This record gives sequence, structure tokens and C-alpha cells, in this order.
Amino acid sequence: METNQTNNSCNQASIFQHVVVIPVPGRGHVNPMLSLCHTLLQSHSNLLISIILTEEWARLVSLPSHPNLRLATISNVLPSEAERGSRYAEFIESVLTLMGGPVDKAIEEMDPPVDLLIADLLLPWVAEIGRRRRVKVVAFFPQSASAFLALLQFKRAESGEKTESNDKAKDALRYLPRGSSTHLLDLSKSKGMHSKFLQVISWYPLSQALLFNSFNDLEPQSLQTLASEISVPIYPIGPLLPLITLGNSYPDYLKWLNTYPENTVLYVSLGSFLPLSDNELKEVTLGLMLSGHPFIWAIHGTSSLRVANESLKDYDKGLIVPWCDQYTVLSHRSVGGFLTHCGWNSTLEALKCGLPMIVYPLLWDQYPNAKMVVEDWRVGLSVKSSEEDDVLKREEIASVVQKIMDFSACERKEIIEKVKEMKERFAGVLETENGGSRLAVKCIVQDLLMHGDNVSSKR
Repeated sequence: METNQTNNSCNQASIFQHVVVIPVPGRGHVNPMLSLCHTLLQSHSNLLISIILTEEWARLVSLPSHPNLRLATISNVLPSEAERGSRYAEFIESVLTLMGGPVDKAIEEMDPPVDLLIADLLLPWVAEIGRRRRVKVVAFFPQSASAFLALLQFKRAESGEKTESNDKAKDALRYLPRGSSTHLLDLSKSKGMHSKFLQVISWYPLSQALLFNSFNDLEPQSLQTLASEISVPIYPIGPLLPLITLGNSYPDYLKWLNTYPENTVLYVSLGSFLPLSDNELKEVTLGLMLSGHPFIWAIHGTSSLRVANESLKDYDKGLIVPWCDQYTVLSHRSVGGFLTHCGWNSTLEALKCGLPMIVYPLLWDQYPNAKMVVEDWRVGLSVKSSEEDDVLKREEIASVVQKIMDFSACERKEIIEKVKEMKERFAGVLETENGGSRLAVKCIVQDLLMHGDNVSSKR
């Protein structure tokens, strides 16, 4: 285990409360945890924070610059990020069975001793580490509060447990993650995915608090229901947004975006690891071209890049890149829409930037996220006629892109009004000194470290 020590000596460090943050090795898990580290350090000057990453992820991310933030690394005991999509079942099994030992050893070697563990809820072995070391553990759920509530309701329904309101339970189940996907071949034959997932996260009652990357004005009903129905205090600490770390560099894709007028470019990203079929890549590319609108598409994987570029040919209004800083692109003045797989982090980023969305969910909680985007918040449209429709057609893609990107389209005008409302909700939380989420972050430390065992009432 390697550690980037802070500039403080051990004697100085001993006056700090030492918080260790443990994410699942994956972009959708690491990024919000890094943002949480930054927010905690802004809220409390007497914290020392260590974040534990695999050696691979230590190379892939840039840590926020702060003297009280340090990095601890463990060996790469699981498949590489580049292979995660094709070896997903193996990746999950490695996270559950091989990662805990190295993390425990890293914690053992830390100086000063650890006062609080904040861990991804998908790491069930953390509860035992905390119990054995007599350290408090806080769980972080990386998906929406609505998805978490739906999973609890699913568990109750499966067990025959009666609920106070059948209507409320049915409404919650609308946001149940989808338990199968044609995009993960090694899990496509898996049975009982919901039950297996529930088994992994079943340790949450052992935690001292449960954190959600959300806020009350975003998911009011789900958060209120959770606060009243579970025994663990909940803290809605979102939105946890990426830290822009381009520094002095100015990539070519930003120069390309600068050549287009305001709100005219569609940004396309369908996730960082799930593989699309060659036919899907072709249909999406041809549909984007058929729409006539400029677009920038971040595609991961050499083979996928080749297929998309071959389809793009001489279309001069499209740019395909192997990687870009997504939040920077979404914040760019020329970007006016987002074609997304609806990962929870991507959804939050789009809402914060005030962008209408075109949703194409591929897996698990992306489906209920897309439902919220289209049906609840009404800030986007779907390229699918139904959740069961997994076939993409270029004509449908072109049509929905035009509805979102044409300034004169009735659909865009209606959606833009809702998008503005959502952007204002985000601003209210992020730009107010004691906004609900910032206050929740402060309370985590005050309740769990400053006030000993007296955890406050649910937030």
C-alpha cells in the first residue's frame, strides 16, 4: 500500500479527525466520492481525508488539490477498467471477495488512526472492518434515492410484508432498476438480479448514516418516505458534481466547440464501459448525421471508435473523441442538448447545466433515471417507444434529435421551460451558503465525529 502523505507531521495530523473514503473502482462511483472529499474539506478545516483507490484508478483520476487530502492505493485485484464491460460478472465478484483484504490492510497501516469510514454501499465487507476496528461507518448509495426505495419495496413485496399503503408501494416500484440487459452478456442469463443486489446492500442498517447524491427538491417524495421508514439517519448531500481539472490545457475538442453558436451542438455519451453492438453504433451515427445537427460523441474502446468513424465518413459537423471532460463539455456555451444513457451522475450534470436530454438507458438504474427525466421532470425525450424496445433506428434518432435541438420545435420550447426550473433548483442548493445539501455535509461530521455517538435525527 502506497500513501501520499500530507505536509502535516504526525503530531500535527493527530489533531485532525481522520476520515477514510472507499469508493467502488468505477467512474460513476469514484467521481462523486472525490467531490464529497472536496466538499467535506471545504466544510471542516480540521479533517484529514484519505481516499483508497486501486493503482489503476490512482492513475486515471486527478485528486483535488488540498493539503489535508491524501491518496492510499491498493493493488489491482480486479479486472481493468478497459475490460469491465466484457468481464462485468468477474468485476463484481472481485469487488465483493478480493478487494476487502487489501483495503483492511491499507487502513491498518494508516497514521493517524481512522475515526470514520465513508464507503460505497456496494462494499458490504466494510461493515465488518468497522466493527472489528471499532470505527463508525457511513454508507454512500451511488444511485438515486428513488431506486433505493424501489428496491426496498421490491424486497417487501417478495417477502409478503404488508406496507402502509399499496398505492405508495406501487408508485415506488415504478423506479425499480431493470434486472436484465442485452449489453452485458455475462449477466444476461443471471436470475434474481434484484435479490442479489439487495443482498449486497443489506448491510446498510449497520451503518451510522446513509448518504444519497440527491437533494430534497429533486426527489422529495422518495427522500421523505425513506426518512420515515428506515431506522438509519439519511443525509441528501447532492448534487456531487465533478471537479473541472483541465488546468492550463485547452483540448482540441473545446476548440472545435468554440466554432459553433450557442446551444447548437448535441453532446453524446452512452457511458464509459458498456459495449454497444456494431449495429447500434452505426444506427446512432447515421441518425445523428440524418438530423443535420452538429454533435460531439465520446466513445470508449478502439473497436467502437473505428465502427463509428467509418459510419461518420465525411460528415463535417460531427466529432468523435475517445475521451473528453464531460462536465466541461456540458458546461460549454455551444452545447444545447445531451444524448445520454442516463447514469445518475450524467443526469445530475445535465440538470445542473440546464440541458434537455435524449435518453437511451442500457442497464439497471438508468431505466428509472430515464423515467424521471421524461415523465416526472419532463426535461427530455426518449429514443425508445417503450422500455422493452432495444432496437435503435436511425430515423427515430434523427427525429428526436430534431425535436430537442431545433429552436422552433414545440417539444424543445416546452422542455426548455422545465429545464430552466430544474437548473434554478440546483442553483438554490449549490449557491446558498447553508443550502440543504451543504448543511447536510456539515452535519455528517458534526453528528458522527464532534458529538460522539449522538447521531441527529434524520435529515
